[in-house]
Order: sequence, then C-alpha cells, then structure tokens
Amino acid sequence: MSSTTSPRILELPSDALILILRELSISSLLSVQQTCRVLHALCSSDYIWHNINLDIPLNFPPHVGIESLSGSELRRLAVNALRVDHNWGKRHTILKGIQHVQHGGIISEMRLLGSEWLVTLSRTSTSGASMLSVWNIPQNSSVNRVRVVVLEALHSPKLATCFQNDGTELLVAVYYCSPSRTELLRVYNFPLIESGSDSASDPSRYLTAQLSGKDIQGTAFEAHICPGVVAVALAQFNNAFDHPKYRILLADTVTGFYCLAQLHNPEPWSQMHFRLFPGLLVVTGIYEGNFTLHKYDIADLKFTSSEASEDLELGPPFEEFSSPVEVPSSLGFDYTLSADNFSRSLTWITAMTYHQSQTFRYIIKFPMKQTQYREVLAHKLPSDSGSTIDVICIGHSGQRAVWLERRWHTDTFVLMKGSFPSGDDRKPSVSTLVPRHMALPFEFYACQSLAFDEATGRVCVGLHTGDLYLLDF
Repeated sequence: MSSTTSPRILELPSDALILILRELSISSLLSVQQTCRVLHALCSSDYIWHNINLDIPLNFPPHVGIESLSGSELRRLAVNALRVDHNWGKRHTILKGIQHVQHGGIISEMRLLGSEWLVTLSRTSTSGASMLSVWNIPQNSSVNRVRVVVLEALHSPKLATCFQNDGTELLVAVYYCSPSRTELLRVYNFPLIESGSDSASDPSRYLTAQLSGKDIQGTAFEAHICPGVVAVALAQFNNAFDHPKYRILLADTVTGFYCLAQLHNPEPWSQMHFRLFPGLLVVTGIYEGNFTLHKYDIADLKFTSSEASEDLELGPPFEEFSSPVEVPSSLGFDYTLSADNFSRSLTWITAMTYHQSQTFRYIIKFPMKQTQYREVLAHKLPSDSGSTIDVICIGHSGQRAVWLERRWHTDTFVLMKGSFPSGDDRKPSVSTLVPRHMALPFEFYACQSLAFDEATGRVCVGLHTGDLYLLDF
C-alpha cells in the first residue's frame, strides 16, 4: 500500500463502521479514536458512546441517568474509570490519598452516595443516643458535616439512603430492629443546596414521615429507599425452630401511608434479603439449598392507609432465577448483595456468599435486564481456610468489593479487595487491598464499619474510637 492509499477500513460505509465501532471494548475504542481524524469523529459521536458496552463502573452522580450524558462526557468518565481499573488491578493497589475526620461517637453504619456524600450513624458513649450525620466529602478538598440530627436513645437504629429531585435532596430512612420497639420507621428529607452547619438540628425540621409500628408484627432487619417509596423487611418467628415468615412493609415517604406485602415464596424460605427499585422489588433467599432471586412488579401499588390492615398478596414473581451453586445448610452461611443502584442500565445484581467455618466463597451474578447473558453466573473465590469475614461492601454494579477479613491463625485483620467482571469468560480476582507493610495511622482491628465507592476506589473506614478515615485508591 502506498502512502497515498487510504486504509481499507475507511472505504466502508459510515453505517458499517459505526456497527463495528459499537462492538469494541472501551479501551479499544479509545485506541481507534487516536488513529485518524475520520475515526476520531466517528468514535466521538454520542451514538457510539450510548451504545457501546460500558462494562466498567463510571463516576457520575447516582441520580443522573447515563442517557442524559453526552458522548464527550462519557468518554471523559471512561478514561478516568480505566485509570481506576488499572490501579485496582495491581497486586498492591496504590493508595493516592488519606484524610482523617474526627467524627465523634462509635460509627455503627455508613452509606456512600457517589463519591462526595456520606451518611453516618453513630452512638455517643455517654448518653447512648444515636447521631445521624450527613457529610460532604469531595476529593482533594475539605470535609464538611452539613447536617446533624440527634436521635433519642431508643433501640439501636439502622439506615437506608438515596438522592431525589436531581440530587438536591437526600432521603434517609431510619428504622429500629428490636421486636420490643416503640417506633418502627422515620424518613428524613435533607436539602443539600442550602448552606449547612455542624450543629445539631431539630429532628422534626427534616422529618417527613413516621411510623410507630405498634400494630405491625415482626422484627425489622433490612430497609431500602428510593424516591417516593421506602421498604422495610419484617421477620415473624412462631418458634425457635421454624423458619420465619417474611413480609415487606412498603410506605410512601411523604404521607407515611403504607401496605404490608405478603411474598409469594416457597416454604421453607430462609435468609431473605431484598433490593428496591422504582416499580420493582427484587427478593433473594435460600430454598432447599438453592440460592434464588425473585422479581415482583410493584408499580401499581397504592398506599391509602396509615393503619394496619390485611396483608397485600403480591402474587407470583414475574421472573425467577436460581443459582447453580448449592449452598451449605449448616450454621455460619451468609451472603451480601451489591449496593443499592437505581440506574435503569444496571445489568446484574451480585451476591457474595461465604461460610464462617468453611472455605465456601462464591460470587453469584443474577441478570437484571435483557442482555446476551440470561443465565446466573457463579465463580468460586480463593479464600484462606482460617479466615472469617467481618464487614463487607459490594459496589453498585457488583464488579468490585472490599471486606475486612480476620485471619485466626495469625490473629490479624486484613482489608481485602475483589474484582468481579461481568462476562463469564473473565474470572474474578481476590487480593489484599492494603499490604501488611503499608504504614497507616490506625489498625484494622479497630474497624467498626466500611463504606465503598467502586467507581473511584474510595473506601471509608469508621473506627470504634470515633475516628473516620477516607482512603482514596
């Protein structure tokens, strides 16, 4: 070929070129984009970036739909995502920055929303009251506590969070797990555009809904929230030997009206967890050694009462999946689902299963939408035979996770990382996130809680001393 002859690929019609380019991986598309002006123009189009398989966690606000971003914005996010992926894939991920925050109180639970907002729930060592705090934690900038609400010393609360109204408001659901509770649920709506302060706020100022739950039977053990709706899972035990009966309370976050949904699950059904999406309820559990996932349509549910009434039968799930891996029936088995994600582009719900006395660890991926993969994927993870998992966080897309592992033969705590690619031809990898030789201003045995943003590699570590550390990888 002479120097004046055009490459043959450019002789193809533009439509054919676009069909080829949309099948490339992100890294391949970025490489092709740099070859010539014609391909640079084609590779930069909005159509290509909205149709390419963006199978890597991207750092954009959770309330923003990916379809609203331009091609140039998606390209910038993809380049940054590849940098994080490269660092995350190293044997020892490089720690790029660390920030110390004097939080105060023992941090029992944390939730990261994107990479710049953090919600913490802590207990004071004196009064026993709980403190709900909202933090703005931009990278390479100062950390600010913008909202503080002191909760009276009832039973130990837990929380669920989400953005609403284009990220200008933060919904926080606080629920109480004790069966002898005097209150079941509170919903707070915190505006984020106002200038905040570090002083304690009047709890009623941001309170939008409240349920006493006196007439609602069952122990609350999990809750999730999305704009307009909050869901609380309840377990009702008849005796110490039978599996519990599960129900889910679904409530309007403004009126407080609710309904109790009876799940159409086979018996005996155990170890239930769930995720809430707009118009969709996804429930997982164990049935006769099978790890299953059921999807329920809740788009037409109506909340018309603030009083307890008969259970609402959701009917059979419209879609079911079962894992190919049989789970142990012995005590010590548990699993964790990937973090809340309200994106319509979510491809998988990921679960990490583990056993505290056996080397049983699997990553299981359940499909969420119509893709080339319609089967449940399962991969066995390498694990130390003398280790147990204390705290675990799986990212929104389920492609990365961090967990605190206790190794009993050396009596040490190690912060681990896992990478779980989507394709069935790409195997997961597991290694230490922080090597033992790395000097840190704290010890991991003091870790009380974790929060993780997989798109940026940011890990928040809450200690029982009241200290909070932000680690940027």
